[in-house]
Amino acid sequence: MTAALLVAVFVTLNAFTLSPRQVTDRDLGRFDSQMDLTDVTRIRPGDAHVVEQLAGAARGGGASEAVVTLASFDVRPDMARPPFTLYTEAPWPADPFPRRYQLREGRWPSQPGEVLVTDALRRVLGPVESFTVFSGNDRLRVVGVARDLFGATPRILAANGTWASLSDATARNFSTVLATATLHWKGC
Repeated sequence: MTAALLVAVFVTLNAFTLSPRQVTDRDLGRFDSQMDLTDVTRIRPGDAHVVEQLAGAARGGGASEAVVTLASFDVRPDMARPPFTLYTEAPWPADPFPRRYQLREGRWPSQPGEVLVTDALRRVLGPVESFTVFSGNDRLRVVGVARDLFGATPRILAANGTWASLSDATARNFSTVLATATLHWKGC
């Protein structure tokens, strides 16, 4: 009886574990490698000059493709009880994570200030064309909706340049807000 219970628990837990291929699809996307730069980059709103510098250095070092993504836990829709939301900025039209996000409506964001929201965030926001963040200091324009194949956490997928376009008021009034960078590349 105990052995059967242990086997059942083991099988159940393994059913929720990602395979190595799924972890690669989720974390690396179409790239060979990544380097989390959390310990060396803390990027304030309105400042993202380091993004192109990092990508350029990787290309100069022999990477055939280099992309820097920015992530923040601090960007949430302005609402009474905003959900925990993850913000990720990347060159989405280039499809950096093809087996992670599935475009369901609209298009990938391509201009600063444009975002795509995941189904989980869409359920909270409803069918909106835009929403504000940082107490109304900045407005993000929704251009599409995607399904995150690896999670149900509400996400904002922003076009490159969105973090750099955040207002001076946000940088001034939200002194603890930061983004961190991750370098993704092929080759080397």
